Amino acid sequence: MSSEELLAWENRGAPSAARRSDAAEARADEKHPETHTLNFPLHWTTWLESWNYLFDVSLAFELLAPRPDDLVLDLAAGTFWATEFLQRLGVRTVSLDLSPEMMRRGRKRLSSDSRLVFREEAGFVVGRGQDLPFSGESFDGVLCLNALHHLPSYASALREIFRILKPGGRAVFSEPGTDHPTRPLPRTRMSEEGVIEKGVSLPLIRRLAVEAGFSRMRLGPSEFARFVLDKGPERPADTFLPPDKLIGRLRAEITVGPSPERVREREPITFELGVFNKGTVTWRARGRRFGGQVTCGVKVCRLAGEGLREDLGRTPLPGDVEPGRSARLTVSVPGILPPGAYELRFDMVVEGVTWFEPQGSLSPRRRLEILP
Repeated sequence: MSSEELLAWENRGAPSAARRSDAAEARADEKHPETHTLNFPLHWTTWLESWNYLFDVSLAFELLAPRPDDLVLDLAAGTFWATEFLQRLGVRTVSLDLSPEMMRRGRKRLSSDSRLVFREEAGFVVGRGQDLPFSGESFDGVLCLNALHHLPSYASALREIFRILKPGGRAVFSEPGTDHPTRPLPRTRMSEEGVIEKGVSLPLIRRLAVEAGFSRMRLGPSEFARFVLDKGPERPADTFLPPDKLIGRLRAEITVGPSPERVREREPITFELGVFNKGTVTWRARGRRFGGQVTCGVKVCRLAGEGLREDLGRTPLPGDVEPGRSARLTVSVPGILPPGAYELRFDMVVEGVTWFEPQGSLSPRRRLEILP
């Protein structure tokens, strides 16, 4: 089928897809009371659907795998509930929708909770999904929940989403199935509100996505049309990956140079270390606002094994260390430990995520006696 034939097939049964104005679509959410908007989906008027929405966003977030400090576009944000959830995960957000009034409500929603780290930085943009007002390769991810089927052209939207994604970025969708426009509520909305209600055919989406440049399409774990589109290869194999993607991939070989076994109280001690990356991910030397960088640390334990401190000797890497590469570090432990006998354990740590030893890496030990 040609592009024109595909578009006609896609928009069959949705006469409003040929509309000249987006005004009706913009007004649709504005008709709901503000209290409903600010509490959606956890509101008494939606309690029957609330758990489905929460299940939906849980699966979508698993596919999106956003990392703290990522910049994610909430496309056709509606009531901005997904924006709020992203903010709670430490994700920077830009929310796009057709309605200026809904933008006002979205700002109010975020401003009502001071626990949201990036609420002052959240972006709110009035715009169309098939003509995104952003520069190319500017977002780490795009989230589109129950909104793609309201757009006049899937091909135009997918091309725009591909354009604004950074290499390695991904776009995650959750949409109703192919019979959506035949259901009673969508038919009513089309006739009474003038909104677009279309079915989502996965074979069609896959073809259009490949034509837009996406490298692959993966489906979520259900018959509902949840899918993710990857732009290019997988994300870099580094310590910015989500914690579950680091399991079994962090290995370090640490050699500790000659050092004294006894020092006086309040006397600092310095260790010369060689660290070798035996794992399969690159150790990042510089982190993001919520960590992800690899440092060397010293755990102070009693001789019986009880851990006393984990905050000493934190030493940054001189630069990124790829698998199979090594680095030299000078680790200094300040003279703040009281007199006694200790075991020092040298280990690497992905800041804000995990130490290497719990992941199966070996941690060299040295005995140290602090004399009064």
